[in-house]
Amino acid sequence: MKTGYQNLHTHTTYCDGDLTPEEMVVAAIQKGGGSIGFSEHSYVPFDLEYSMSLEDTPSYISEVNSLKKKYGDVIDVFLGLEIDYFTDIIPDGLDYRIGATHHVEKDRNYITVDGHAEHLHKMAAEHFGGDYYAMVE
Repeated sequence: MKTGYQNLHTHTTYCDGDLTPEEMVVAAIQKGGGSIGFSEHSYVPFDLEYSMSLEDTPSYISEVNSLKKKYGDVIDVFLGLEIDYFTDIIPDGLDYRIGATHHVEKDRNYITVDGHAEHLHKMAAEHFGGDYYAMVE
């Protein structure tokens, strides 16, 4: 493992990030990073705004693997995925996984609970009568 700070929770333009994977690697190197791990939001069929598309997943894997080879002498690059509770397709070849719950299901509806506190309070009130324990269950 290379020395320098470590970051294993990084999103790019494949989901809700602003930079490409290579731009993130270059930025990490410039800031003295020892490793960078990419952990795009896994595909979930009901949330295409924030999750990576099923079609983009192979490109993501290929690109991160090529960055490992290109920059491996300077920084450790890891291929990860932030696996949502509702993800049912997990690709092979990942270096690591981050578990996440971005939604809860109620009456066959998926309710986003990963966002600003105001949104969470609103969802708890609208769908669970303000009962946070019921929402968590």
